[in-house]
Amino acid sequence: MGNDHHREDAVETLETQAHQLLDRLWARGWQPAELVRVVRRSTKDTAAHDLLARLIAADHARRRPATLHPRWQQQIRSLALPDVGAAPGWLRATIDGGGRVRLRVAFALVGILGTLGSLPRLIPPPGCGPDDVDVALGGSRAATDGSERDPVLERVRALLAKAESTEYPAEAEAFTAKAHELMTRHAIDAAVVDGRTVAAGWVTAVRIPLDDPYLETKALLLHVVAKHTRCRSVHHVGYAMATVVGASDNLAAVEVLFTSLLLQAQQALLAEGASAPPGARERSRGYRSSFLTAYAYRVGQRLAEVSADVAADVSAASGVDVLPVLADRRRVVDETIDDLFGDLTSSRRRAPSDPAGWASGRRAADRARLRGPDLSNGVRGAIAS
Repeated sequence: MGNDHHREDAVETLETQAHQLLDRLWARGWQPAELVRVVRRSTKDTAAHDLLARLIAADHARRRPATLHPRWQQQIRSLALPDVGAAPGWLRATIDGGGRVRLRVAFALVGILGTLGSLPRLIPPPGCGPDDVDVALGGSRAATDGSERDPVLERVRALLAKAESTEYPAEAEAFTAKAHELMTRHAIDAAVVDGRTVAAGWVTAVRIPLDDPYLETKALLLHVVAKHTRCRSVHHVGYAMATVVGASDNLAAVEVLFTSLLLQAQQALLAEGASAPPGARERSRGYRSSFLTAYAYRVGQRLAEVSADVAADVSAASGVDVLPVLADRRRVVDETIDDLFGDLTSSRRRAPSDPAGWASGRRAADRARLRGPDLSNGVRGAIAS
């Protein structure tokens, strides 16, 4: 009887501690989907995943909807959480179904949550006002919610969708080059109109997940895409995600372009592996890592060339030197990064281990012309000619 009483006290204390940790993590910038993702990466124990879902559900049940940011509510809905009431005691009910095993899982989950550090707050945590995000990110505009449909971005999405669906690598890369040219011109035109005045709240941020395998090379690809889309990316090593800082339109462009380029690279790798016999170097980890690294570097070079060409065209057409305007915007982004993260370290990447993979990766990023034809008239015929 005494042991049961002590056990109930321990479970009650553990539940309180779990909620306190969750409150602390929300205040430290974590969002529900990010927390679920990092715990899934930390442990393969599905019982821990279930317990975290119940913890978030119990926390959410205690919140008034009016205090929750729309993007927060959207994430909660996407997680399809179990039905857990707001009343205390949910952990004891959960553990009673699994005895000591569930109790050990609960202790392990609390241990994982206790190791997590801080992230920039991109949306207000539960119970806070709309401006309760990191000041450097411009108040409640610190994250885009997709409610405003930019027609240029919609055209970019359509081009990248075509790039992802075509079976012709050169065609895919021509679509991608045209998409980057379009969104670069859109951003530079807007910068010229606004001049060198950067309005309050101009800088915003998003968090982008990164998945295994080859996580470091994917982080490199995101870095070069962000850099040449007038943003900056900070990789949260150990959490498999990155915070990207920039103007809201540019951030949306980074997300769609990065996703498209990553898919195209994976399609190219799959095609090479499919034509290679089992055990061939094209299927080795070293080859694929070298391929993706070379692909990222060469993509960065090509995006830089597109951006420089567009800036020169806009300067010639408008009579305005856009380089100082873009430099001012880059300075604001850099200052925001400094405010959010302080001193950052640059990670050293190991030299590619497979020269053949490196050469193949460069070819995959280098087949299409930088100045694609008018893709609205059909790329396939223009390339064939």
